[in-house]
Amino acid sequence: MHTRTGNSKTLLYLTALLAALHCTSQPPISLPLSLYLSRAHSARAELRGSRAAPTMAPAAPTRAEPEKALMRKNEELERELRESRAREERARDELRRTAERLRVAEEAEERLCSQLGELEAEAVVQAREDRARMVLLMEQLSQAHRLLQAASISLPAAAAKDQACA
Repeated sequence: MHTRTGNSKTLLYLTALLAALHCTSQPPISLPLSLYLSRAHSARAELRGSRAAPTMAPAAPTRAEPEKALMRKNEELERELRESRAREERARDELRRTAERLRVAEEAEERLCSQLGELEAEAVVQAREDRARMVLLMEQLSQAHRLLQAASISLPAAAAKDQACA
């Protein structure tokens, strides 16, 4: 009936079929041949009874669910990372704008301090000139008083005389 080569081919076919039924990429090599054969016979009987393609074992969805959960978690973490990077970039932009405003304010402060210093220097010069002018006017007034006293002219008497003439 079947030769040894035919049995080997059948065994390989059944092993591959079992691997597909159990959703493994390779059949477990450590199982004894009798176990392979018993599984193969039950799988063959199952196929004959249903005449349908083998269905995936329930282990596949449960194995895929953790992978899907990991994929969702990974996507969520990637989204959070993108959002975090966007927030960080916005914060850096705000920091740059704030630093630029600070630089402009410091330059304006330096200009104002410089202008204030110049104005103070001008005010000191003006105050000295005004003081010198007042000292000069006081000296002139003092000299005029001395001349009047030397001429023996009394201001109140001269004022009374001027009123009498009028």
